[in-house]
Amino acid sequence: MSKESTILDLEKLKTELLERVRQIDITINTIRTLSIGGSVTLSPVLGTDVSNRYKDYDPKASFRTKIGYVITKEGRFLHVREIAKVIHDIEPSTSIKDLTKKISPAVSHLRRTGKIVKFKVGKSNVNSFWGSKSWLDDNGKPKEGREYNDEYIVKASDINIE
Repeated sequence: MSKESTILDLEKLKTELLERVRQIDITINTIRTLSIGGSVTLSPVLGTDVSNRYKDYDPKASFRTKIGYVITKEGRFLHVREIAKVIHDIEPSTSIKDLTKKISPAVSHLRRTGKIVKFKVGKSNVNSFWGSKSWLDDNGKPKEGREYNDEYIVKASDINIE
């Protein structure tokens, strides 16, 4: 390896490391802003870009506003459990179970007022995903890049009643 290529490699590494340090600083500031107490766990749903994507999240906003904010920031159709997971990761003091109970009536209201639309996979309402009307194509299906996460689809074979 030549001296010049070594220097170039080191400068590239330095730039990458400085960017990571900048991201860590943003994350620390976000956690300080959002955390009232206790610990904050960043989940895989949010990924490492939590500080960038949710930096202007307002924990004092109305619950409906928070839901709209999360859907908008994710930019795709979301299941109620997904929305609950994201809000829980930002505000860990409320359980996912409690958030899910609060989200269902809130998304129904947002739908009735035309703020969001429901996309249902199959015939079951259990497989409902929420997003913007503009994210649907002419056939009423999510446009490319706006698709729902298949992991949240409940299949009949997954249900076991004994």
